[in-house]
Amino acid sequence: MADGSWPSAPDGQINGIEGDTAALDWLERHGMPVLKQVALAGDGETDAIRWLVEHGHRELAMIGHKMHVVKRQLDEDYTDPHKYPQA
Repeated sequence: MADGSWPSAPDGQINGIEGDTAALDWLERHGMPVLKQVALAGDGETDAIRWLVEHGHRELAMIGHKMHVVKRQLDEDYTDPHKYPQA
């Protein structure tokens, strides 16, 4: 934006990791294709990891992969009754 502010986003990175196509489209439309690929990598898309590496963003590919690992672990913990808080 001309005033230095960011356009209103639908929490692009987080929602993009959850597969929200509107959030992914928003990132692309607002000139953030790299963040879109990080979000896709965070959702486990191997093509996105490959794209990041091929475009010189190896560290972001690693971050996207780590985001996916953490997301998967959170999902597993959430569905594991042995990890529910004890009252």
